[in-house]
Formats: sequence, structure tokens, C-alpha cells
Amino acid sequence: INTEDLWIRGVESSLEAKLGSVASGGASWSFASANSDLLGPKPLDFFPRHRLGSWLRAQVRNAGAQLQMQYFGTQIDKNTELPRRYLVQLSAHYHLQERYLVTLRVENLLDRDYEQRLGVAAPGRVFFASVQSEWD
Repeated sequence: INTEDLWIRGVESSLEAKLGSVASGGASWSFASANSDLLGPKPLDFFPRHRLGSWLRAQVRNAGAQLQMQYFGTQIDKNTELPRRYLVQLSAHYHLQERYLVTLRVENLLDRDYEQRLGVAAPGRVFFASVQSEWD
């Protein structure tokens, strides 16, 4: 429901660097502030003021891996503040021949308990596996 004008201001930044011949890493940060004369200083659900991310990547020939950390500041859901959270992901991939890509990924690696929405628990640690292929 649109109620009136909403002001959003913020800044985003990121930095990535090579760490030798096979690795790289980086970090990102975003800050955003929303305000409404009618709804106050937190007018949007699921709009954290702070988001941070960092990652490390490595690639050796046909194989690679990435470790990623994400931070989300407090968020509002149905006029209730959800606490901040940290999440860690780990993924690895391998190019099998030229046609196949095998990927394994673990989300919420540290098995953190948090609510995705008010009263809705996140699923905990989740494992993914995939095989992709291309044909001419």
C-alpha cells in the first residue's frame, strides 16, 4: 500500500583484491536509511540499515571454492524488530571434462537459528549439489 513519499538515502562500497596467483578476496558494505513523515524512521519491512559481506575465492585449474560471510542488521517485520544475523556459505565447483560442471554448496554453514520472517524459522544448514552440462 502506497501511503506517501518515502526517502531512502545510502552508500555502497566494495573492495576486491588478488591474493596470490590462485586466490582473491573482498568485502562489501552498504548503509541505507529510509524515512517517511507518516510512517517514521523505519517504514519498510525487511530493510536493514547495514549489510556487510566478505568472501575468499580460490581457483586451481578445473576446481574452485568460495567462502562467503554475510551480515544483515536488524530488520522490521510487522512492526517487530528482527535481530541482526550473520550467515556463512561455502561452495566448491569442479569442471569435469569440458561439458560438465559439478557444484556443491552449504548455506548457513554455522547452522545459525534465526527468523526469516516474524515467527518463521530459517531452515538451518542446507546442502545443495548440482551437475550442469552443455550440448551443441
